[in-house]
Amino acid sequence: MEWSRAGGAFSRAGGLAASNIACWDGSTWSNLWGGMNREVMALAIDSNGNCYAGGRFDTAGGVPVGMIARWDGSAWSAPGTGKTNWWGAVQALTFDCNGILYAGGDFDTIGGVAAKNIASWNGTSWKTLGDGITHVIDFDMDIWGVFALAADRHGNVYVGGDFDSAGGVLTNQVARWDGTAWSALGSGLGTMYYAVMDMDVDAESNLYLCGNLLSAGGKATPYMARYAYEVTASRRFANSCRVTAKNMLNVTNNRITIDLPAAALLRYRIVDLCGREVFSRTAQLQEGIRTISIPVQGFAGGTYLIDASAGGMRMKRKLLVR
Repeated sequence: MEWSRAGGAFSRAGGLAASNIACWDGSTWSNLWGGMNREVMALAIDSNGNCYAGGRFDTAGGVPVGMIARWDGSAWSAPGTGKTNWWGAVQALTFDCNGILYAGGDFDTIGGVAAKNIASWNGTSWKTLGDGITHVIDFDMDIWGVFALAADRHGNVYVGGDFDSAGGVLTNQVARWDGTAWSALGSGLGTMYYAVMDMDVDAESNLYLCGNLLSAGGKATPYMARYAYEVTASRRFANSCRVTAKNMLNVTNNRITIDLPAAALLRYRIVDLCGREVFSRTAQLQEGIRTISIPVQGFAGGTYLIDASAGGMRMKRKLLVR
C-alpha cells in the first residue's frame, strides 16, 4: 500500500481526530499513534520507509522527542539522545542520495549536539556542518533561520532561509554545503527582509527557489529564481554521491530513471506477483542520468517488480500500474 503523509497545525483529517500529522492511503485518513503536541513543519521519508517529522513539538505519541521524531511504522522515537533546545523548531528536512538526513531550522542544540540551525543525522549520531548558519547582520527580525533544504546528485546540499552567513561565509539567504565546506551562490539575494521559503533541484542539479525575494545574483527575479549548476570535472567527480544499488534506480510515473557513474549495459525485466515475466529489455547507456519509458499500456492494473542490473549491481523496484 502506498501511503502519503501530511503535517501541519490541525486536529482533524477527513473527520478523523489527528494531532498535527496524518496518513492517507488513497481512500482513508488515519492518525499516527497520537501524533504531535504541536505544529509539524517538515516531513521526509528514508529509503526504508521510516518517516521523519520536524516542527515545534516536543512529544510524539507521548514520547519526548524535541523538534524531530521518527515513525518506523509502529512507534515514535527520537533520533539520537540528549537535550534538544525547548524553543525554536526544525523547519526543513531532506535526505541526500547517500541517505544522510539534514535538518534545518531555528535551534542551537539537536539530539544533545550543539549545532547552529542545521545538522545532519547518519542514522546513529548528529553532526554539525562547519560553523552552521547564522545571522551576522541583526535587523531585529523575530523569525529567521533555515526554512528550506534540497540535495542534488553530486553531494551538494542547498540551504535557504533568512540568514546572511554559512560557516562564516557571507551568503545572503542561500548557501551550498558540499560535504566539507560552505560556499555562496553568487551574491545571493538581498540582505534585508528577503527569505527563501522553498527550493528544489531538477535532474540536472539546477536549483529552483521561491519566497520573499525581488532579485537573485543581482538580477530581477520576483518571488522565484533559478541557479544553474556548473558542471566541472573536479566538481563532477570529487563531489558525486556514492552510487549504490539503493539509489541508482528509481521508478516514477511509469518511467525508469537510472544514475550511472560510468557507461554500462542495463538489463531489466518486469514480472508480476506470480513471477511471470511480462516485459524485458537490454540497453547500452552512457554515464549520467537516463530516463526510460516503461510500455505499460498492455499491462493489467496491479503491482509488478522490476529486476534490473547494470554496472555490476542488481536492483529491484516496485512498479504500480493503475
